[in-house]
Amino acid sequence: MGHWHEAFHCWFIGKEGGIDYVYLQICSNEKKDYPNLLDITAAGHLLSHETIYDGVREVKEELGINVTYAELVPIGVIKYCVTKENFIDF
Repeated sequence: MGHWHEAFHCWFIGKEGGIDYVYLQICSNEKKDYPNLLDITAAGHLLSHETIYDGVREVKEELGINVTYAELVPIGVIKYCVTKENFIDF
């Protein structure tokens, strides 16, 4: 059984030649959940002592890019739920 926690998602977007892009990463084939599939630009679970502002550490950990929370543009909260054999993610 897991524990309730918050997650941080950071989507990188861009525009080039009038075309909008969303940048994704490919999950490692070693990842337990969703191996070898496209995933959020940078994301992760917040530790029990962290706030959403601490979530930017995921960008550094996954992409090697330093950003501050103030540099991000919030776009809202998206309700999402998936139930699989071993977990519920929402």
